[in-house]
Amino acid sequence: MTIKKKKKAASADNEGQNEWLGSMPVSCAVEEGNRTAIEECLEGALPGSGIKVFALKQTVGERFTGGRSTPVFEIELHDSEGYTHKLILKLVVQASPSTGENMTSLQQGYAMRVRSYEVEAGFYGCFDSNSPSKDTPCPARALQKLGLALPNLLFVERGGVHVTPGIKGAAISFIMQDLRITHPVHPESLSLKQTRAALDWLARMHARFWEAPKLFNEWAGSKVWECGSFWANKYRLERNSENWTPGKVESSWVDTLRWLQKKDPNVATMSGVKRLGSRMDACRLGLHQALHGNPSQVTNLSPVVYMPNSECGKRQHGHQLRRHRTLVHGDYKAANMFFADDISERNVTHDACAVCDFQFSGPGLGAIDICYLLFPDARADYASNELALMDWYHSRLGAHMTDMGKCDAFEDYSRGALELHYRLAQVDFLAYLVGKGWVASAVPDIALILGVHKTMAHIDEGEVMSETDYSAAIDASFAEV
Repeated sequence: MTIKKKKKAASADNEGQNEWLGSMPVSCAVEEGNRTAIEECLEGALPGSGIKVFALKQTVGERFTGGRSTPVFEIELHDSEGYTHKLILKLVVQASPSTGENMTSLQQGYAMRVRSYEVEAGFYGCFDSNSPSKDTPCPARALQKLGLALPNLLFVERGGVHVTPGIKGAAISFIMQDLRITHPVHPESLSLKQTRAALDWLARMHARFWEAPKLFNEWAGSKVWECGSFWANKYRLERNSENWTPGKVESSWVDTLRWLQKKDPNVATMSGVKRLGSRMDACRLGLHQALHGNPSQVTNLSPVVYMPNSECGKRQHGHQLRRHRTLVHGDYKAANMFFADDISERNVTHDACAVCDFQFSGPGLGAIDICYLLFPDARADYASNELALMDWYHSRLGAHMTDMGKCDAFEDYSRGALELHYRLAQVDFLAYLVGKGWVASAVPDIALILGVHKTMAHIDEGEVMSETDYSAAIDASFAEV
């Protein structure tokens, strides 16, 4: 796809940002609100002729638990034949940190964010180009062939370090069709019907890539992360950092114990709960190894090109290393979902759901996505429906895998295996949150804490073990399923 460039790059108040956006004509035109330039750039990129901008606005980013979603530009265009095109331009501009405390951590965070958007581009088939090629296999095209709704990417624009190594900043934009044309509902939290539709969407994606050799041996590290989920990749970076300090979970757990002492003293004084911070600290390495793979394999953070080391380049993930693993979304939450406006009991299926933002997709256990979707927060608590929703996911996974001729693989994945993976993913994610300063603050958090304590008690009987013993016990649990 050829994009007509503006004759002159857009000006910007910030000299560095101007440098980053100079190679991004559509993004510059949209930021300026220059409708004529937008029309010139998009003429030929869209079907039809005589493209005219009808409406252009920027969102402020919607509020969701944990912050705001990325602001985007909404563009509505009409062509000479009367057809309406509705597009989204997601523009991400990031400055490289130059000063501040914990510079290593700041630089790693910046590099991870930059890399995450290159992963998203690779997911759509734009890893080494700006336009998806029909001849290049990619996860997005495989999912669209299954009838799963996700954005249709027109093209990507890159600036800064994405184009020129050494520049102290990065800019990337995604120009895609607006999902709200077919799925207009974008809730802050999900109803039960929406959750079931989202789980069916997830089950169909997981079924498609179940134990797929290409995902592990070709795409991991380029089109997707080496392992899926944002918190797994953050832990890898922290664990391999020269500033890594153990004991963060244990020290932060004190604040939750204080809150528990006020809200439910009986729970606060349980010996296993009192030691839960130390237990989660000691088991994190073993959990990561079992759920996400070896954390000593440092995550690649190159924003320009994937250069695997010799060990990674020669590694072939055989069936045992791929067993029960698939492509995970890695950030599967309401903020990244859109729904049809007429969901009923008869159409609570993947057709009613559309999903976006694949920045942290990669190989992993499907239960990681389910854990994150159902994890209680200030807006949603699925505790009373948790088991029924897991049953629903497992049944839909079986139906999709059967349709795809993967009956044997599904027979090897029991409901008990899903339960184990899900519960251990809960422990893993709670440990990550506590290490980042999470403190219990609502009644549903008490049930979560008791659940995590119960899961770990099957491994350690409520006592703190060594990292080595946790790794061995968790591996033994995985071997049983």
